[in-house]
Amino acid sequence: MEKKEKMEWLARYKDAMQQENTLLEELQWLRADAERVSAGLGGTGGGGAPSIDRLPRAVERIDAARADLETQVDRCMAIRAQIVRALGSVRAAAPRDALYRRYVLGQTTEQIAQALNLVPRRVRQLYDQGLREMKISES
Repeated sequence: MEKKEKMEWLARYKDAMQQENTLLEELQWLRADAERVSAGLGGTGGGGAPSIDRLPRAVERIDAARADLETQVDRCMAIRAQIVRALGSVRAAAPRDALYRRYVLGQTTEQIAQALNLVPRRVRQLYDQGLREMKISES
């Protein structure tokens, strides 16, 4: 695998985490919507009476969103495990740590440089060294 392909492979975790966050936001929105429906049924809301069918539909949507989120969390954890396993193939600690911080923790080059007391240029060199050494098994 070439450097670019390895970087794309490592970036899967960030993409999966973004999807997880989107699903979490959706679940929070659905719960808030269900609370509004429930409040309306109790007579505390203003305006006309809500349809009695809205609450069961809201609960169904929440259950479906929760199931989607659980599936995505499992997917994220599987991807993370693959990435951690691949990073374990990098023998030297500094490049392995730089790649871990970048692709698992989501830190920027500047944040990593500050954390490791390095200049950003050196961090990029560590990325290159780690990517050359990293072995990826698709299992």
